[in-house]
Amino acid sequence: MNPPNNAALLRDIRAAISRAERITPPELAILIECAWESESDPDSAAKLEQIIESFKHAAETATPVIQSNRVVTLIAELGRNHPVAPEALAQIASPLNCDVHTRVTDGDDAWLIVGVQSAESAALSATLAATKPEEAADLAASVASQTPRSPFLIGIGVAETESEAVTLSKRALFREADSYNADIALAELERRTFMRINRAANGGAAFGGSVAVMSVNIEKTGEGYCAVSVGGYDTSYAKIKLGAQ
Repeated sequence: MNPPNNAALLRDIRAAISRAERITPPELAILIECAWESESDPDSAAKLEQIIESFKHAAETATPVIQSNRVVTLIAELGRNHPVAPEALAQIASPLNCDVHTRVTDGDDAWLIVGVQSAESAALSATLAATKPEEAADLAASVASQTPRSPFLIGIGVAETESEAVTLSKRALFREADSYNADIALAELERRTFMRINRAANGGAAFGGSVAVMSVNIEKTGEGYCAVSVGGYDTSYAKIKLGAQ
């Protein structure tokens, strides 16, 4: 492979951030519209409709959904044989003031996941020394119950180290909202946690409706620690493949 072109990489990262800021992922938009159509509580339905309109306005006017106090997270999944090194990517992205997480994967490809959310929702996270994914689900339910507004998206990471668990929770948070876990046991735990939080939470933006969370995703590489990341209605994401120029 050719050596990486830093200027091209920075341009790709900026473009991905801009896309995540302005364009709601189609699968997330569909989930929110379905929630709006099925919501029986008038106040919650009205709030969900406002959210849908804000997404449309951002896309039509090319303006960010979050105007200030946003947090940008970069998750780089770099193949072992890819010429971009984790420390190099962090240095390239440093002018953008992002929270950078890197993971080394098998193969030659490199993928960059960009997540954008409000500082308020980014602060609603937690970690716990745990040995089982079920304990992570309990933690997620606890975090959701303490959230003043509906969490909308929840990512859970389970790993051998605390730092890896946090990275995985971000990876899970910004995973496609309508995706299914390849691990059957984790997919079932995602479903149960999703149902549990929606039964207990306060609906759209704490208005008492039946729909609170749109997606619960779990990523696991080991056991020892779990982390939970929360995304509000203003959370968005984009994924691009990094190429060596």
